[in-house]
Amino acid sequence: DDLIGRTHDVEQQFQDREDIPRPPHWRGYRVRPVRIEFWIERDYRLHDRFSYSHHPDGWAAIRLNP
Repeated sequence: DDLIGRTHDVEQQFQDREDIPRPPHWRGYRVRPVRIEFWIERDYRLHDRFSYSHHPDGWAAIRLNP
């Protein structure tokens, strides 16, 4: 309950900001994928495979298999 309450407080504090400050020792990379593929293993190599591609108007999904 304490964690949920603290999360709510932080969301309220930064709700109108896009850039949330972070400690100066935090580092990282921003990953902006152009294409992502997901697959679900199924019997007899009939895996469900989906490709999601990013376009200016959003994401498009294409089924690759089966």
